[in-house]
Amino acid sequence: MPIASSLGILSSSFRLRQRLTRILTLVRGNAAELFPRQIRHGNNIADSELFPAEIEGLARDLLHCKLGFSGKMRNDSLLL
Repeated sequence: MPIASSLGILSSSFRLRQRLTRILTLVRGNAAELFPRQIRHGNNIADSELFPAEIEGLARDLLHCKLGFSGKMRNDSLLL
């Protein structure tokens, strides 16, 4: 596997992990607001208005990641 391809995959997975962490924070903050007795409030209660933008970003990141993997698979199949 070429180094550039590996770096692209690592970069994409890092961005996906960051995005999912932000979405988890938003979901937890929302749950804490909805169910204050059952869920402890953390120090970082997130703004639920950011949720749609984060989901859009996740879709873009997944598409970018998928295109990267598809390109790699196409290149590998051409080498066989």
